[in-house]
Amino acid sequence: MEILGKRQAKLMNMRMNGQGSVRLEFNIPTRGLIGFRNAFLTATQGKGVMNTIFLSYQPWFGDIVSTRSGVLVAAADGVAVAYGLNNAQGRGHLFIEPGTLVYEGMIVGLSARQQDIPVNVCKKRNRLTSAPPPPILP
Repeated sequence: MEILGKRQAKLMNMRMNGQGSVRLEFNIPTRGLIGFRNAFLTATQGKGVMNTIFLSYQPWFGDIVSTRSGVLVAAADGVAVAYGLNNAQGRGHLFIEPGTLVYEGMIVGLSARQQDIPVNVCKKRNRLTSAPPPPILP
């Protein structure tokens, strides 16, 4: 109900079904339904059933609050390397590939979370430069 409220939906009817489920009927502008199916399935854990039908043309209901997903933002200037991209891909979907020139603040991917996440796609693997291994004695 909270998700639909942000999309200018008005509750028209609510009734209990015999199987312990609830049927909710809303009047919502079509533009409020854009992108709603995904949010609905997530909120109901895939158990909800949704049907839509055109009711009528109506006057403007008002602005719809949009939810913006976050982005992955490059934290440093340089060239993207495979090691840095491999670390960043666990945080979201990347747009770039190894060898891409990036600048600090550049959007390099989408995040599933709502906040922006800085990632260092230029980070190289730390190779330890230590003394050579000791010789093998007979």
